[in-house]
Amino acid sequence: MIINSSDPAKLTPPRPPTAVYQGCPYFGVADDAGTRLLFPAAGAVCHRAKPESEIDVAYQQTTCLTAEHETCTVFLRQQRGALPPEISGIEGQRTPSHRIFLGVMIILLFAVVGIWVGLWWVNSGGNMAAQKPEATPEATLLQVVAAVSTNPPTTVPATATAVPPTATMPPTATAVPTHTPTPTASLPPTYTPRANTVTPPATAVPLPQAVVNVPRLNVRQGPSTVYDAIALVDEGEQFDVIGRIRDGSWLQVCCIAGVPGWVFTESVSITDSITAVPLITDIPPTPTAAP
Repeated sequence: MIINSSDPAKLTPPRPPTAVYQGCPYFGVADDAGTRLLFPAAGAVCHRAKPESEIDVAYQQTTCLTAEHETCTVFLRQQRGALPPEISGIEGQRTPSHRIFLGVMIILLFAVVGIWVGLWWVNSGGNMAAQKPEATPEATLLQVVAAVSTNPPTTVPATATAVPPTATMPPTATAVPTHTPTPTASLPPTYTPRANTVTPPATAVPLPQAVVNVPRLNVRQGPSTVYDAIALVDEGEQFDVIGRIRDGSWLQVCCIAGVPGWVFTESVSITDSITAVPLITDIPPTPTAAP
């Protein structure tokens, strides 16, 4: 077969038939009414509707992209209007429910925060109330000193009555006549000079009283401020004066927890003359400062 090359119709291959778009002319992208879509999309809208609204994806496949768009109620009506609910996109229908859900979540969040703040306030207020009652050390010290100051009247007669029994011990030794010349056992009364200083209480002579006339007064171990304090007493407390030093600037009083102590004479008021008070010569040694 001979082909004439001069015939152009015989040299050009036949073209395939062009596909004809059968979709709705109002179906397109949201930003440009003139741009058509050839496939279903979630953001596709109907420009025939007023306002322009998104279309359900399933409706796009069955109607908007096919020749069935000619049966669409929106396509057939004379005037523009709202898109029917059965055609509207799912995203547009969800918007009110999303807002309701967001509002409910915000309310729940505020409720949880309010409950937490209320519980914290109740717990912190209870702890503060439980920590308020506290005993002061000063009140405890005053109670101890007051209790100690009430004991001396009972201890002084005890020391005074303890001296006569030592003198009655020799009669028990006289039960053996051969040992009567052994009165050497009577040496201990002469050995303890403090027994001689306590002899005034054994008599019926009342002891002078020292009444504290300053708000606070230290009772010390010796007649000087270099000695350590053994107690702190309050104004108005009263003690027996049982001794003094030669110049009378310090007085020995009885007793603090059963132990005699020394007070400065100008810090107390004396109820009687101290001339009859024994002179104390057995003074504790002055403490030395630590190196």
